Amino acid sequence: KVLSNRGELSLAELGAGVGVVAKYLAKRGYEYTGFELNEAIALRAQSYGLNILPVGFEGLDSYQNQFDVVLAFEVLEHIDDLGQCFGFIAKSLKVNGVIGISVPNFEKYKNYETIQTRLFQDKPPIHINFFTLNNFHKITLNF
Repeated sequence: KVLSNRGELSLAELGAGVGVVAKYLAKRGYEYTGFELNEAIALRAQSYGLNILPVGFEGLDSYQNQFDVVLAFEVLEHIDDLGQCFGFIAKSLKVNGVIGISVPNFEKYKNYETIQTRLFQDKPPIHINFFTLNNFHKITLNF
């Protein structure tokens, strides 16, 4: 699937925030549904006319075989039940659907010579999952 099929592709985004990705995709004619756990942020995005629902990944449960693409940028590291999350993603995707994900690489600590045991986390919400290329591959093999 190519994102050049505007109007033909249905996209979902977990952790949609105030709608940066939503606005970009909507301007280009894609069918978009965002899911944002923080209700105040989701309502703010809705006030801009963006289709962002005030619910977490569990909101995908209402969308069986609906989406061609599910996006999650810098979200999975905050989710306490990755199995459940991937299960909802898998069920919400159409046959041959695509997942677009980005996560921080835990091995970035190797970039720091002096304090290699420090996690270098952002302030809350903190990361509860830490990914390397190897463990991310193992996690996604089940779905």
